[in-house]
Amino acid sequence: MELVEIRNITRKDAPVLYRRSFDGEAVMKYDEATVRAWRIAFVLEHTPTDGVQVQAEFVDQPDYPLVPAIRMVKDYVLQLDKKGMLP
Repeated sequence: MELVEIRNITRKDAPVLYRRSFDGEAVMKYDEATVRAWRIAFVLEHTPTDGVQVQAEFVDQPDYPLVPAIRMVKDYVLQLDKKGMLP
């Protein structure tokens, strides 16, 4: 299984400046013929030591083990943040 993309990313208002919350859809490919999308929510929190912590959760339960799927989402979100592609 691989994470193809995260699409329809929308930013939610947060009262704290160092915490950014988002919603979106994770598109995952099981094999060549099966591609599915699940709703996700994730938060980027900037730490005092210049690090970024990512928290992610699936709103819709995927048909795949949850821990590897969340790890893939977190890695992808960090890449999007480093490239400046998050709203």
